[in-house]
Amino acid sequence: MKGLIVNSLIILFFITQSVQAQNIFKWISKDPVKRSENLTVWMVGKLNLDKEQTTKMKEVNYKYALMMQPILESDDDIIDKWVKSQEINDRRQIETEAILNQEQLAIVEEKKNKMKQLVERMLKRLSK
Repeated sequence: MKGLIVNSLIILFFITQSVQAQNIFKWISKDPVKRSENLTVWMVGKLNLDKEQTTKMKEVNYKYALMMQPILESDDDIIDKWVKSQEINDRRQIETEAILNQEQLAIVEEKKNKMKQLVERMLKRLSK
């Protein structure tokens, strides 16, 4: 996990060198309700959550979307925003792991690995 964070920070450093860096967080919905609902819908579809899990994940996703709100609205630079958001996401992950079963966690891990591969490919391209 630390390796992914370090790699992500490295890529964000390179991204900050571009004019578009200041806009990276703008694609994220400003409405925490919408962000949490979108994530919950994605989780229901991809992880086949049951009713109880859906209810719990909806609460967790909303809680952490609210916690992210000040970061998204801040004037902090992108690296500070990224670091702060990772801290919140790490806490959300702990709560999520308590709700999901092993099969669902395996799917989440697979998605993380795909994201890691994407980050690594982007790093290689940036280093050329």
